Amino acid sequence: MIQHLLAPKDHFCGTTENMQQVASGVNTATATIADAGHWWMCSHPELAALILIEHWEQFGK
Repeated sequence: MIQHLLAPKDHFCGTTENMQQVASGVNTATATIADAGHWWMCSHPELAALILIEHWEQFGK
């Protein structure tokens, strides 16, 4: 179950390693949107939507 999106160029969240450590620390899965920054939902809307839909579908309809 993906609960944490990684945007490698989002420098407000620290390094990718920091982001992965946080996700690991709370025992959650991740999805990475390559070349994405802080505004990943605007720069990669189709991919972000697919990742979010896949996540939500795990909870049923």
